[in-house]
Amino acid sequence: MAYGPILDQTTWQDVAGSTWTAEGNGLIVWGLPTINLVGDNPQTMTQDAPYVEAGATAVDVNGTDLTGDIVTDSSAVNVSVPGDYLVTYDVTDSQGYTDHQERTVRVLDVDRPDVRTRLAALLAAGMPDGVQVYDYPTEQQKVPAVVIGAMDWEPAVMGSLKAINWTVQVTILVQRSKPAYNVYTLETLSVKAAQLMSEAGMRVTGFTNEATQDVGGTPLLSGSLEVVYRVHTDDAFKF
Repeated sequence: MAYGPILDQTTWQDVAGSTWTAEGNGLIVWGLPTINLVGDNPQTMTQDAPYVEAGATAVDVNGTDLTGDIVTDSSAVNVSVPGDYLVTYDVTDSQGYTDHQERTVRVLDVDRPDVRTRLAALLAAGMPDGVQVYDYPTEQQKVPAVVIGAMDWEPAVMGSLKAINWTVQVTILVQRSKPAYNVYTLETLSVKAAQLMSEAGMRVTGFTNEATQDVGGTPLLSGSLEVVYRVHTDDAFKF
């Protein structure tokens, strides 16, 4: 970038690529304004959460603040559909020179049934023969059974959405009877389920003491494991 007097009637090309002829001494060759994005790029957010614009700042070549002149277009962002969306930022200085910047807004898929299905598949593949695994409590028909119950995610621990913690209740159901050598007990099935989930990187944070239930006239014993399942959001929330 060159500053200072230039000769009258000489031809110049400015930084924007425009050619012009000087008319009088004391002119300067102007530089482009600069936009600086605030926050992360890409910016991540969860599906159906409200979009919050992270913002940007801008100055011209002399350091004059142009932040208030930035035109931001975030109309392409669709918070209802997971994917990557483009937000654009444009600014024009007093000489008509412009800068253009872009930010990717990544809407992350937090589809709960997918988490539930993957957890059910993990348990079904590792539990002993004859133990039923059900995705939802309403599907439970036979015992012994492992049932995936209440599930919730914790936004308070998400930080920058690098990971999301899911809290899952996993219930073990067995028919109430005297222990026998060939009968699974509440304790043995609970330990097995806890082992499978721990090996998969989940945290078992508690166990609810057994309780008696009566389902369809059959007396059952039940116990519930409280599990924390951490899902990393790298690569657009692919598990």
